[in-house]
Amino acid sequence: MEERKWEDMNVDCLVNIFGRLELQTRLQAVPLVCKTWYKALLNPSCWEHLIFPQMIPRLTSQTELMKFVVNRSQRRATILVLPYSCNREELLYVSEECWCCHHVIPSLIIKWKNLEALKLGNPIFINDILEPIPIALLDLRNCSVGGEAAAAIVSHFPKLKRLIMNESIVNKEDLLLIMQGCKQLDHLHVRNCSGFDEGDEDILRLSSGIKHFMSDGSKEMSGTRTPGGLALRYC
Repeated sequence: MEERKWEDMNVDCLVNIFGRLELQTRLQAVPLVCKTWYKALLNPSCWEHLIFPQMIPRLTSQTELMKFVVNRSQRRATILVLPYSCNREELLYVSEECWCCHHVIPSLIIKWKNLEALKLGNPIFINDILEPIPIALLDLRNCSVGGEAAAAIVSHFPKLKRLIMNESIVNKEDLLLIMQGCKQLDHLHVRNCSGFDEGDEDILRLSSGIKHFMSDGSKEMSGTRTPGGLALRYC
């Protein structure tokens, strides 16, 4: 029986596999295996998930690397995580060619046509969004979510289905506002939060309509604490 060769694998299978690999592997390892793998890697479907490492090696030009990878996606990227050191030039380029940025420029958000999920280190910038964004997943872990930010979540993300606010500061009133206003929520994770009790009857009653609700470890506010860093990440 003739042994099958890796280069003879179906191209669609290769594309599916390559799209799941870490960015560094796609850049440095896959292209060197064979011509078939290199050609498959040119398919923009291999570059729909662009998760950059938070620290780019010093020997590599971060700007050139980001431009190269974003160009490979041909505006088909659906998930993007940028390095914390992303500068304005890189931000503007990615916003034009893709849909995401590191330091928020609200007027550019309308360009993010394929945006499906958003991760923020500080929800205050939600207030500056100029129009609703049809994302399904919003990640606000280790943030302070209250007042205007809570109201903005309801108004700016009408199609929100999954909201993650684990280890955040959010009081009962603001959480109830979000639960009542986000009608399509089917996942709400508010574990180990400060500002409400996990056994609160009003919250539990509203949670009955949410398929996956987790609030274990959440307690009333006791003292103060500082939420996570203000660096932003989007995906």
